[in-house]
Amino acid sequence: MAEVCYVLEGVYQVTREDIACNFRKLVNDVSILNVDILLRGLEIFDRTPKLDFVDCLLYGYKWEKGIDIVTFDKKLQRRLGEVFL
Repeated sequence: MAEVCYVLEGVYQVTREDIACNFRKLVNDVSILNVDILLRGLEIFDRTPKLDFVDCLLYGYKWEKGIDIVTFDKKLQRRLGEVFL
């Protein structure tokens, strides 16, 4: 899904809102493990242009599963801290 999102957004200039909307529709048609993580990540992806799709999924893991995100990416650490507020 991350690669599909990357291509849709980067190559075809599909809006984040359209990508998130269609990914949510896809949830009804296919079986997705940890769908709660995906849905939480899509909430952030849809409204936070500063974070890419994979970073939003990391947020989903943090929020839904309580998994700490460990990264050397200082910008990501700061942005995730902003989103958590």
